[in-house]
Amino acid sequence: MKAELARVREEEITMEARLVSMQTSLREFKRVISECKTKVKLVDDLVTLLITAELDSDLSIDDQTMVLILEEATRALTEAMNMNVARGNDGGSDHD
Repeated sequence: MKAELARVREEEITMEARLVSMQTSLREFKRVISECKTKVKLVDDLVTLLITAELDSDLSIDDQTMVLILEEATRALTEAMNMNVARGNDGGSDHD
């Protein structure tokens, strides 16, 4: 009976440790999601700015500025996608 009780306690300790690990992973995942959302919002705003400027034939934004805005949007989007890929590559192994 003592051996069974010791085994059950060991399982509880293991489960608690796994729960803490999963909670930590969830917090990190939420942080990464938040960062990605911020980057996607930036890209959306920059693209909207470019489209609006082009449709309105806004001459206050020259071609060089448009290129810089487009490059920044591309960089932010690429970074957000790379964060998701990197998270996907290392995020599944600690929950086996």
